[in-house]
Amino acid sequence: MEDRVTRIEAEGGVRMVQDGRRAVADRAVYERAEEKVVLTGNPKVWEDKNVVSGREITVFLDEDRSEVKEDVRVILYPRDEEKPSETPKKPRSSEKKKVPLVVTSRSMTADQTKSQIIFENDVVVRRSDMTLTADRVTVFYE
Repeated sequence: MEDRVTRIEAEGGVRMVQDGRRAVADRAVYERAEEKVVLTGNPKVWEDKNVVSGREITVFLDEDRSEVKEDVRVILYPRDEEKPSETPKKPRSSEKKKVPLVVTSRSMTADQTKSQIIFENDVVVRRSDMTLTADRVTVFYE
């Protein structure tokens, strides 16, 4: 039977988990031929603390890639680079607090194999003390 499945439609309280990613939406459509899931109806995808939302999120299951259409909003948190120690350290007043970046745009394509996210059309990048606007922004990450 599994060989004959071409499409799966899910509605209401949709939840999806793949590796370290979690997603929720009102509706999801899995297209087997393209190995993709299209999430609609308040879709959100989390990876660690980072979160992506938009009108439609397409997750390409075999490509470590996703696309977001319209009303894109992404919150990217800095990664903790300190290794846990046995004794918690008190923060120094001279240490800068790590704050997330919030990016909004009309469309977004994330390619984990290239470690990059491309935002296009009315892009706004905000940090607590900075705002950057552009037609196209590429975010590179490690």
